[in-house]
Amino acid sequence: EGYYLYGVYISEVKNVDGYDILLEKRGWVLVYKLKLKKVIHYAESDPECISDYYSIDLIRDGEKIKYIVAAVKKNVVDNFLHPFERLNLKPKVINVQPMALVSLLDYQGQADSNIAIIDIGASATQITIANKRDIMLSRTIDTGGTSFTNSIMDLKNIDFQSAEEEKKELNLGLEAEQETEEDALSSMPIGMETSGEDNANLRNLASRLSAEITRSLDFFNMKHRDEEVEKIFVTGGASRLQGLQKIISEEISRELIIIDPFKNIKTKVDSEKEKMMEHYKYEFSVAVGLGVSEVMSDES
Repeated sequence: EGYYLYGVYISEVKNVDGYDILLEKRGWVLVYKLKLKKVIHYAESDPECISDYYSIDLIRDGEKIKYIVAAVKKNVVDNFLHPFERLNLKPKVINVQPMALVSLLDYQGQADSNIAIIDIGASATQITIANKRDIMLSRTIDTGGTSFTNSIMDLKNIDFQSAEEEKKELNLGLEAEQETEEDALSSMPIGMETSGEDNANLRNLASRLSAEITRSLDFFNMKHRDEEVEKIFVTGGASRLQGLQKIISEEISRELIIIDPFKNIKTKVDSEKEKMMEHYKYEFSVAVGLGVSEVMSDES
């Protein structure tokens, strides 16, 4: 019983040979809660492992402190650090995608209550349910923008780049409705439509994504019966696919709120760059969230 956190599986505490939880998932390892010295010793015993820990709660009745302890294979971290090393830069901290998005919405004053964030990227979709104090669920779904590109490649027998270009002009075939000004700005231009059968296949792919999002929301509701998700936000480059947000909204029966990463952030740019920021705002949420995150104990 647990949830995903950026490729890490977090589980309720179970005692295994004197240790409190050690689980592996996709090359990441996360150890959760109590017996901190034993846990860190285990993580640091592997020279190919990098670990860190953070106090997240104090359990008063047993005078115990709850820690979250993360360990990751060194080669994974090295791959992230190499571009900085080539620029003679030394990062002080590594953050993760769900925390960056929560930090962004907290900075904007939108994370006081429980929120869900749907980040539809190129290779996958990240579902995060959190508030400004805690991440309660984080799960990766292996469906993203590239999934639609690959489907178009198969349906039309074309190469990847041609399918990418066609995807930009894709209309998922929903009933035409008058769009608001915000919808018009956030949508890709409608051009060539796919044939009826091809369009149905792509809509089925969107529906499968919606079903996985629904499963995540249902799982949260089952585990937190006395709580509810107040708002659902959407971001990520693939969420710009025309009609996709509408399908998800209708099938999960909830309104989707588009994240504006530049809200409450002062910028000094010309009108041309302002238009570019507006057009690419879906892609900037994680980057801006990393910028506003407080990830070091002495940060102001």
